[in-house]
Amino acid sequence: MCFRRLFCKRANKKNEKKLTSLDAVASEGLSLNELLARAGSTASHMTLTKRSVADILVEEFGAKVETTSYGNREETGLPPVNVHYVLSDGEKNCFSYVYETDGAVALLLRLTESYAKSIRDGGHKIHRSAFPDREGAWYGIIVDDTYTEADVREILFDACEMAK
Repeated sequence: MCFRRLFCKRANKKNEKKLTSLDAVASEGLSLNELLARAGSTASHMTLTKRSVADILVEEFGAKVETTSYGNREETGLPPVNVHYVLSDGEKNCFSYVYETDGAVALLLRLTESYAKSIRDGGHKIHRSAFPDREGAWYGIIVDDTYTEADVREILFDACEMAK
């Protein structure tokens, strides 16, 4: 599935609505705990990890992306997280949180509404996220067996590009 073509077509719209309700994504969004619970109960044969996501981003963007790792289950009660930032024009913009659970990997990504819809239209589940409470719309993706590595790479690439 090529989400990038859909993103490119829609990215040029100047007045895109950012937070209107979509039919399959509630505008109030899932909490982080709800997303992680769903990811933890999702079986996945994909070998994606926090580390492999960071490797994909470094391979694609090099020094234009910064990856940090925070916390562990003992400190926060949440699974360990990697946070990714794109470095552009002297600014550091967060675009991705990656959580590993006992089931599937959960991605929290800053995306446009139309891009999230293109993912959903491609047959994948994507959830509006109530976390983080920052500028822009955030969406949770549970990387289950409906996603290929190519899908994940494309979505990560596009999320990074949107955050610039």
